[in-house]
Amino acid sequence: MKFSPIFSQKLLIIILLFILLAWSVLIQNYFLTSFDRAKQAVSRWPYFSTPHFIFAQELFNSGSPESKKEFLIGKQALFVDKNLLGRTEEEVTQPERIADQINYWQSFVSKGIESPEVYLKLALLNFRLYKNEEAKKYWEKAFYLDPNNPMVDEVKRIITN
Repeated sequence: MKFSPIFSQKLLIIILLFILLAWSVLIQNYFLTSFDRAKQAVSRWPYFSTPHFIFAQELFNSGSPESKKEFLIGKQALFVDKNLLGRTEEEVTQPERIADQINYWQSFVSKGIESPEVYLKLALLNFRLYKNEEAKKYWEKAFYLDPNNPMVDEVKRIITN
């Protein structure tokens, strides 16, 4: 079967366009910066707190004044996320993973971001490692920042039983 030269050229152009399109999709999905991945995660999962906290950290690292606003959005998402306590118990079960999560949440504290939600997460994670004194210390910090927060009462009930 012989093709005309014009048809062959058109076919070659179509194949090249397809290759360029596939390459651009690969570049967009696989060569994203951590900032772009964090921004994409926020747009995909706007009601979960963790993407907002990661994006806030990326904004903070880039020196953007928007980091505080994004962190506050993440705080609000913690209230929307009904599974805050359940995720801490189910998602993180191995001591190494718990320690990684503790380091992650402590990075916010070390950057001067004080939030009852961050301290509550640290209290629950330390409690999972049987570090009851550490858990109590973080709970007290959360209580000091927001004594009327219902999540503070819930975490107290968990770590004191």
